Amino acid sequence: MLLRVKLHLFMSVLNLKIKMMKKIILALSLCFLVMIIIANYLITLNAIGKTYSDVSKAPTTNVGLVLGTIKLLKNGNVNSYFKNRIDATYDLYRSRKIEFILVSGDNGNSTYDEPSDMKNELVKKGIPENRIFLDYAGFRTLDSVVRANKVFRQKSITIISQKFHNERAIYLAEQHGLKAIGFNADEVVGSSGIKTKIREYFARVKVFVDLIFNVEPKFLGKSIEIPTIVLDFPGYSNEISYSGCDEVLSRTPEQTELKIFSDTIIELSKIDSRLDIELRFDWFYESLPEDDSTGRMLVWPNSIGISSIQTLKDGELIDEISLIDIINIEAFQELFPDGYKHMKSVKLKDVNMDSYLDISMTEGCGKSCSEVIWMYNPKTETFICSDKGFGFVRPIKYECSNNEVLLFTYSGGDAYSSTYGAYYIIDDTLSLYQSEYFDAWQKDFDYLIYRNASGDTLRVDTLQKHNY
Repeated sequence: MLLRVKLHLFMSVLNLKIKMMKKIILALSLCFLVMIIIANYLITLNAIGKTYSDVSKAPTTNVGLVLGTIKLLKNGNVNSYFKNRIDATYDLYRSRKIEFILVSGDNGNSTYDEPSDMKNELVKKGIPENRIFLDYAGFRTLDSVVRANKVFRQKSITIISQKFHNERAIYLAEQHGLKAIGFNADEVVGSSGIKTKIREYFARVKVFVDLIFNVEPKFLGKSIEIPTIVLDFPGYSNEISYSGCDEVLSRTPEQTELKIFSDTIIELSKIDSRLDIELRFDWFYESLPEDDSTGRMLVWPNSIGISSIQTLKDGELIDEISLIDIINIEAFQELFPDGYKHMKSVKLKDVNMDSYLDISMTEGCGKSCSEVIWMYNPKTETFICSDKGFGFVRPIKYECSNNEVLLFTYSGGDAYSSTYGAYYIIDDTLSLYQSEYFDAWQKDFDYLIYRNASGDTLRVDTLQKHNY
């Protein structure tokens, strides 16, 4: 009987403890769930406006930090996270959004080397080895971002990984004094992607645990300098110069200025033997405005010029450019007896260094002239109106190297200030790379200020003051 009573008491106490343990586990689970929700919310909120998936919209930084991952899965297939990060890094570099690449990953033993695997793939895609730096001690995301700042001396950086990873890396970077944005590699679908994203929730909680306990990277070490490239800008010239472009120039016909005074057909094969099309200019004429006493027209003659340009092949119309909305574009450049000169003309010239002549027409002149450009597409044998910026720059020099074209331009100025730009021509688009600003307004010195495409100052040269 006594044994039965003792057993009953024991079971009662045990049941009570089990109930208490269940409550404690439930409370801890709820607390952890709240921590996951809060951590996820804070990290996601912090990253709004700081990650980019479109390379054309991504800001420019000197260094892109690629977060390492394993190359091959256990089944021997290439890891999609690895491949997508390599592709994203190449896109950024090709678009000149980054100058150097810092590959940070785990190299914990001789048989596991994330940084070297990534570097080898980047080199295969055509990125020069001297533009790639390796961080073999990027064991965790925390290590990678802190070492980018403390070892590789970076103050701002573009992190390259999948979006969910970038968001966490940006938060960690900013908490350790590193300004960061993220460029998003393509996500991975399927079970692998789901498992990784589930682990990400726990990793985000770990971020705050590490911050609370002030966790540092496993290794730091000696500083490693990643250089900053500043271009040597040419001075202003009325003549366009070329460097390293001989091969393209040898295939490019000479620039031609067209004098159109009536309905006219131009056989382009007589200008470029590769072309088998004709351009038909439809002339538009109405009475001119009144002249002043000098015989000079009071306003730009916006009622005389070309109404359309038709592209013909074998006598058949294959494309038409309508100029009705910009009829003030003139078809010729003429010098009047009193020295007055029309500022508008039609030219055939190669603006994007692909060896084919494009159509250029001056649209208007204020402090400087702007142009409308129709770029020739050899695949369709038509001219396509370009909104890629070519009409708003004044070229002074083309540099061709390693299948890349760098265009130096003059953006305007006076004796006290002037601005030059350097653009890479990528997929028939001008992509700003660097700018040079000359400032002579200061009292004691003149300055040359060099900036990247995001407006960050790369270098400031102090010059002896000149009297102007």
